[in-house]
Amino acid sequence: MEMSDSVEDFSESGTLILPQRRGRRYATVDEAIEAAGWFHHRLLILCGLMWAADAIEILCIAYVLPAAECELSLTSSDKGWLNATVFMGLMTGGCVGGIVGDFFGRKGVLFISMISNGLFGIASSFMPSFWPFLSLRFLSACGVGAALPVNMPYFAEFQPSKVRGRMVTFLASFFLVGNVIAAAFAWSVIPSSIVMYLGTFKYAPWRLFVALCGIPSALAGCLVLYFPESPRYLMTEGKNREALEILRYVWSVNNQRNHGGYLRLNENFPVDEIVGSKEARVERKSIVKTTLNHVKQLLCGSIKRNFWILFSIHFSIAFGYYGLMMWFPEIFNRLLKYRSLHPTVDDVGICDVRLPEEDVAPPTCSPLDPLVYANQMLLAIAPFPTNVWNILHMDKLGRKFFLVVSMVGAGASVFAVWLVRSQLENLLVSMAFSSVSNMGFNSLNCLATELFPTKLRSTAMALTAGALRIGAFLGNIAFGYFIDAYCVIPMVAVACLMMDSAPALLEPGRLWLVLLPTLRSLPPPESDTGTFLRPIVKKRRTIF
Repeated sequence: MEMSDSVEDFSESGTLILPQRRGRRYATVDEAIEAAGWFHHRLLILCGLMWAADAIEILCIAYVLPAAECELSLTSSDKGWLNATVFMGLMTGGCVGGIVGDFFGRKGVLFISMISNGLFGIASSFMPSFWPFLSLRFLSACGVGAALPVNMPYFAEFQPSKVRGRMVTFLASFFLVGNVIAAAFAWSVIPSSIVMYLGTFKYAPWRLFVALCGIPSALAGCLVLYFPESPRYLMTEGKNREALEILRYVWSVNNQRNHGGYLRLNENFPVDEIVGSKEARVERKSIVKTTLNHVKQLLCGSIKRNFWILFSIHFSIAFGYYGLMMWFPEIFNRLLKYRSLHPTVDDVGICDVRLPEEDVAPPTCSPLDPLVYANQMLLAIAPFPTNVWNILHMDKLGRKFFLVVSMVGAGASVFAVWLVRSQLENLLVSMAFSSVSNMGFNSLNCLATELFPTKLRSTAMALTAGALRIGAFLGNIAFGYFIDAYCVIPMVAVACLMMDSAPALLEPGRLWLVLLPTLRSLPPPESDTGTFLRPIVKKRRTIF
């Protein structure tokens, strides 16, 4: 039976509906936001900027280490702790931000966290000594850490299931953009002669670089105010009318020639059938109890298997990737210094660049070679080809395929980094390590948004991000303590974790991959794929 163009009504079960010309069928949240347009492009830019801020926060300290060594009197152990403290802040902020994001919404957490990251980051550039600088970098990392477990769900909850993997991978690629931004800032600012004096305080180029790294976060925090809350989250809170208004807004932005006034709300709309049980509507007075319940569901509930698998993989890949990547600027700097002191020596590896008597020598204050940051720029752009492969084939080949390729390739690259003897070989192998590791992170980002229901998604991402930060923390501590005397230990540990050659007690990541489902464009594991909308159909084209 055909309907008139002007007819608008509700289904028998009480749903949100749209008028249509021919036929009736229910549509999902995915179909309501399926017609990607200008709104989704703006959302990608916003969430991408926040994702890039994470890379900038992490690499900011890595790039500063060689330059701040003299002014802050840093030892190798101090450098390891400075790197590790960043990840401790990311983990602390992530746990808080993820849990709060499931209670109070995504938007507010994103605003507060990004503004905090920007302000504390800029303030840290004025700290005169190691401990105040370390403290503010911890607070800055807490800010961006709180945004990360909320940013990805916020973005994914606006994406239809058929392209969710591709779009999440697209978003994750902004980490590479952050790498390039940080490398460009470092290359152009740190080796320069820009020096400012605030009274007797010397504002060196590396301090200006630290301040510049805080600007993207502050900008992203301001832009969040112009975006709506996640409609999926609002539905879990029983705020159906607000969710409908946001869906109408998204549709109207994506279809400028039409108007968003087609949607109506039935007050009897059965939201429980779409977003899950009534437990999703949280009373503020029971936040602690419900938080513990969410954590219990993840650790011991029906989805515990997937949670612990992802937890183990996050730890393994982070120990290797961040443990090594954060030390690449320092390693390149040491190689260049060693070659300048021993110009006749060509056959040298990264574990040969420190002599025993140099371990107790005070830091030198010689100018930095710009080649250190030129090499870092090459490392930053190296993952782009594999990232394009990810974007085009993530939904075709599946997440597990890219995880396996990434971790095996990264482990082999680390063995090669340890074995190569020339500067060019070291750079090429390091670029290969950076490139293949990126594929693993893209796959993990997709899995984390698809394996958990809406009401647990931020909490799950916060806890798995915690595993990632713990792995990165321990990796940097290990490199800081062993890189001078026993360089081979952290290198072999990283390679073993990546390739599963380590003892079983280390819980290597790749062994768990065979247990994961092979996901290709699957919707989130919840009943929000249930129907609640009807599309407008005009000449065989679905408008909404």
